[in-house]
Amino acid sequence: MIRLDQVSYTYTNSISPVIKNITLTVEAGEKLVVLGKNGSGKSTLARLMNASLVPDAGNLTVNGLNSRQAENRRIIRQQVSLLGAMPDHGFVSNIVEEDIAFGPENLGLSPSDIRKRVDTALNLVSMEDYAAYPPYLLSGGQKQRIALAGMLAMQPAGMIIDESLDMLSRQGRTEIINLLLEINRKQATTLVLITQNLEDIWWADRVAILERGELKLLSTPRQLLSQLQLIEEMGLELLQITRIIQNINQTAGTAIPTDITDLNTLVEILCPLL
Repeated sequence: MIRLDQVSYTYTNSISPVIKNITLTVEAGEKLVVLGKNGSGKSTLARLMNASLVPDAGNLTVNGLNSRQAENRRIIRQQVSLLGAMPDHGFVSNIVEEDIAFGPENLGLSPSDIRKRVDTALNLVSMEDYAAYPPYLLSGGQKQRIALAGMLAMQPAGMIIDESLDMLSRQGRTEIINLLLEINRKQATTLVLITQNLEDIWWADRVAILERGELKLLSTPRQLLSQLQLIEEMGLELLQITRIIQNINQTAGTAIPTDITDLNTLVEILCPLL
């Protein structure tokens, strides 16, 4: 669905490229996590993927539409929605339901279709009781849910979530990820999550690691979690369960795989050893 071919990008006030010669294909319906620490170029890559930015070199295409052609960019942004980390920057109305309706209205839908999309989106994120609220009165986590509802109301073929779950509690984060996975399963929506949190990779088909604007590694979550030295070199924080496994292996002389992400699986391995 999304293809980057030798893509590079440099901001006008910068000397060196923020994105450097990246080639990557995201298949329709795929679940991809883009992982990297601050300054690695993750958000710039996200904006390139939905044609908010245009490559300085190389080509970005979405379903065959090249973002270098100005007439394609609006279509690309309709097909691939981007949810940023600061929901306040995206609100266009003082009423929640009107804000969510803004996108569908621009698609030229009928009032009844718009109403249906707004109600469905609010129900999906469990915010139907806040339809008449001003967004600025909501908490950070509630604002993120409303921003996500606005994206869902557009029914895009692809959704890019750029560090937008950080304001949510652990439970709220899990609920939103499970919602995204359900949408992916039912509608084959392509999901791209931008994060620096290893805890967010467990559900992905693939993980793309960025470092200083370059694609450092492309792997499955299990393959990545078996490369502890690489994770530590990149300054990423190990999962708590991975640290537990490390300590057990060091103190007991065992060789428990470090790619385990489920506590029950670890318990099943440990019980016979005890």
